[in-house]
Amino acid sequence: MKVALLVLESGTTLISYTDELELEPKCHLWKPHTISGKTKVVFTSWPEHSEDAHVLLSSERLLTVCTPTQDILDKYMAKVGNPPLTKKPKPVILNEQSEVPDEYE
Repeated sequence: MKVALLVLESGTTLISYTDELELEPKCHLWKPHTISGKTKVVFTSWPEHSEDAHVLLSSERLLTVCTPTQDILDKYMAKVGNPPLTKKPKPVILNEQSEVPDEYE
């Protein structure tokens, strides 16, 4: 996951940890927040009135995706912390007699 600045069609600016998915909705966001303010930056959880940390977003709603400034990135990471670690299964060589390990199903 990487942190990206997303500008939506509606003009809303989001900052979030992001992953690109193969199929629509193509954008997986973790702890997305809107950014407001010029002299004092304010982060507001997005979408409003939801406590969901994981949000899927269709690429049709995106105007652009870019890298946030270091100042904004530091403030965002201080607010939300690091993303959860995802445990990747260890590679296993399979042959015709092998059973597929549970973690690959």
